[in-house]
Amino acid sequence: MKDLFTELEQQYNLHHPSERREFFTKLVTDRVLQYKSPTVLDIGCGDGIGRTGEFLQQIKAVSGKLMGIDPDPNIQPANGIFDYFENTLFELSNIPDHSVDIAYSSMVMEHVVNPDEFFKKLYRVLKPGGCYLFLTVNGNHYFAFITRFMKSIGAEELALKIARGRKAVAEYHYPVAYKINTPKQIDTTAANNHFEKPRYVFIERSNGGKQVYFPGPLILIWHALMFKRKIIKRKQDLLELICLVKKPSV
Repeated sequence: MKDLFTELEQQYNLHHPSERREFFTKLVTDRVLQYKSPTVLDIGCGDGIGRTGEFLQQIKAVSGKLMGIDPDPNIQPANGIFDYFENTLFELSNIPDHSVDIAYSSMVMEHVVNPDEFFKKLYRVLKPGGCYLFLTVNGNHYFAFITRFMKSIGAEELALKIARGRKAVAEYHYPVAYKINTPKQIDTTAANNHFEKPRYVFIERSNGGKQVYFPGPLILIWHALMFKRKIIKRKQDLLELICLVKKPSV
């Protein structure tokens, strides 16, 4: 019987109806249910997936033990949600070696500055046969190209303030690195750190960010891009990349 990840891995998931947070939570819980009372680690947990505890509670309900890591000292999770929690970078955390069955993260990998150090730590904390499931912005999507260009000319913050509002940027924006957000980058880093070959699901909802990043007449550009996606069905060009990487069993 196919699991949810395998099913979606084989599809072209343009105009997927599920909301991103809900969709990723389903993938995580489906994976957790394949283990017996597993230890689960949320890397960059923040206030929960999509800044809400609702989806975190769903993962907690099917986990044997749930641990959380977040570098923001202002993050203090609700009492009882995590069995273990640290305010620190994952690479510097005190998570014991060979203690985690499943690790996951949502919109974290685009911020990782040193992918090799991250994956070295990941290899150490995962049990043999353990896995890491993560959702991030696809580095091959036009959104990532726009963001990298704006950053290169020093206009990233200005663009975000125009698109998302000054308050939203001040509260939620963290610098992006885009050092491990394409299959090529991920495959190389995983291989260098002794993981099995990564697997991928790509997804893009119907709005594709059009209302925020293509204001006014620029919406015509978005329509042209979406038309191209309907004709040339390349899964790897869709907005969100979900990766499953596994530590060998032996």
